Amino acid sequence: MKEDEVLELKTRRKIYHSILKKPGLHKRELTRQLNIAYSTLDYHIFHLKKRNLIMTESDGRFARYYATGKIGSEDKKIIAMLRQAVPRKIILYLILNPNATHKTLRNHLGLAPSTTSFHLKKLANLDITTSQSLGKETAYSINEVDYVTDLLVTYRTAFLGTAVEQFINTLADLHPKYLRKSKKDNK
Repeated sequence: MKEDEVLELKTRRKIYHSILKKPGLHKRELTRQLNIAYSTLDYHIFHLKKRNLIMTESDGRFARYYATGKIGSEDKKIIAMLRQAVPRKIILYLILNPNATHKTLRNHLGLAPSTTSFHLKKLANLDITTSQSLGKETAYSINEVDYVTDLLVTYRTAFLGTAVEQFINTLADLHPKYLRKSKKDNK
């Protein structure tokens, strides 16, 4: 069966295009965004996977869906973190405030010390952040800031909340190259 034939059904086509546009969605998000029953989603996901149009990747908590062959493994791990509220807030803060300390992060984001540590460790294990000892304090930064920022701009509609849009607007004011990309993506 050809790709066109698999995507003839309107619901299946909506699911596929939603995954293509917003990579890293999980089933609950898809059911909410598309307003379809979980069992209906399961049925169509099965057929999309069977025809190798989408693939599933677990982030340890959720099975996330991606269009096959459209996104690399590095992108997937970063996108999975950007889809989670606390890691996304940490990443956004660190992009704008490199070398922020643990205390600064937790105070700015209003997080408990253990929550901040948990998420920083998760980001470090995925090689998204790096840390540097500054005596009694530890400073954190994003590895490959431009790469992470490009993913944020490219897939901004995939991430929930206005924080990403505010970040991109600020970034566009500071760096014209992101303004061009942001305007192009909106068309």
